[in-house]
Amino acid sequence: MLIRDNPRYPAALVRRLHPGTTLEHYRVVTFDIDPAKRLLIGRFLTLEAADHAVRYPLPTTHVPAALNRYGAYEQRPP
Repeated sequence: MLIRDNPRYPAALVRRLHPGTTLEHYRVVTFDIDPAKRLLIGRFLTLEAADHAVRYPLPTTHVPAALNRYGAYEQRPP
């Protein structure tokens, strides 16, 4: 599990596949209690790359309304 801003709610799940072989990689999906709602973020060769692929939520408390006119900085679930 990768944790970001909320220590009680994971941002993503990482799974190591085919360890010790040439096919070894890390599969990253968004977290949701319901497994059917999880979305694939990607597959990565290193754990570091997998970690960097999971974004932090954008803060909305200090964004001027003029910059947020299209809702680009709204808080949305991953």
